[in-house]
Amino acid sequence: MRMKFTFLKRILFVAIFAVVCTGSIAYAVQDDGKSVTKETVMQAGYSQEMDNGIIIYKDSGGGTVIHFPYVPKIKLNGQEIKFTKEPFTLIDGITVVPAREFFEKLGATVNWHSDSQTITAEKDSTTVELTIGSKVAKINDKINELPVKVRLVDNCTYIPLRVISEAFGYKVDYKDGVITVDAAQGN
Repeated sequence: MRMKFTFLKRILFVAIFAVVCTGSIAYAVQDDGKSVTKETVMQAGYSQEMDNGIIIYKDSGGGTVIHFPYVPKIKLNGQEIKFTKEPFTLIDGITVVPAREFFEKLGATVNWHSDSQTITAEKDSTTVELTIGSKVAKINDKINELPVKVRLVDNCTYIPLRVISEAFGYKVDYKDGVITVDAAQGN
């Protein structure tokens, strides 16, 4: 039991430190120089649960131990897609994806405007404009509120998957841990 408590203290300190210092929920955790992963936590005897897109590990006494961001599986038109930088699901259940990669996978042309910290994507007759730090998307010159701010994590712009997919006419669904993004009829 003492070993679990020491393990918990180290994990908690590193996780809080990482979130405070980076402003990001993506981090690497170590215990005595060894990487701590979901597998090593399970081997240490913790049980796993899901809560609003966050994987929670609990000890046998029921105390919350570790929160790992949930990395969703995403399929586009039936094919699983991979990203250079992983998408993740925020604590409120919103999945965010790397902007440029996702737009390009949707077939959009992407432009970055460094002076205004704005990314613009165009496909067919749809234009989407997003600015880092903003909860507003300009879709075909119409202002739309986003569920979360467009964010910059490790030099990568992250955008909310659902709103952006739907702006380009895709249907988004979630079932059994898989997010599907499918072209709507006529798209």
